[in-house]
Amino acid sequence: MSERNLSEQGAQFSLGHLIGLEARRDAIHIAVAPMVAAELLQPGQWISHQADGTRAVAGGALGIVDPFLPRAVQPGERFWMFLRPNTITGLRHQWTHPEFGPEPDRSPTEASDDPEAASRRWIEAYAASIDKTYRQLMRAAEQWLDEGVYTYDNSEAYKDGRYYAEIEEFWHHYGIVTGHAVSDTMSTFYTCAC
Repeated sequence: MSERNLSEQGAQFSLGHLIGLEARRDAIHIAVAPMVAAELLQPGQWISHQADGTRAVAGGALGIVDPFLPRAVQPGERFWMFLRPNTITGLRHQWTHPEFGPEPDRSPTEASDDPEAASRRWIEAYAASIDKTYRQLMRAAEQWLDEGVYTYDNSEAYKDGRYYAEIEEFWHHYGIVTGHAVSDTMSTFYTCAC
């Protein structure tokens, strides 16, 4: 899309692009997520998040460290991550984004006391890292446990993600969410037709 067309749609849609002469003052919504620095991070630095969805690490292109901070964020400090413009999939003061599962309607204390909710969030992030939804991943795991049948994925997206590296942790969280402990926590259940 041209600079002119982006500018005509307003600042919200032209963020991250150069703007034309016709651009006028505007106001925008920017999705933000509370994060904890896993390492030293600079204001405006591009970041991503670790598996738990709350600890920020350098690199990636999910968002940036709050660019208005007056100093670097030290490991363990909390800050806002500004998500990449126009990537959220819903907005009503509580946003949605493909990299984040739904946020529970609870206080932080209640959420941290609920191991099932924490495990569900972990599985949601794990599923997203291999280009799956929570439901798809859980259905494939259940099919493996019930019938010993692999789920075919000829996209092979699972090979590029955390699938093999964190399969044992997946089964741990699966057991918490479902109440059914899995004895062979190294079992994998996705395959391709190759």
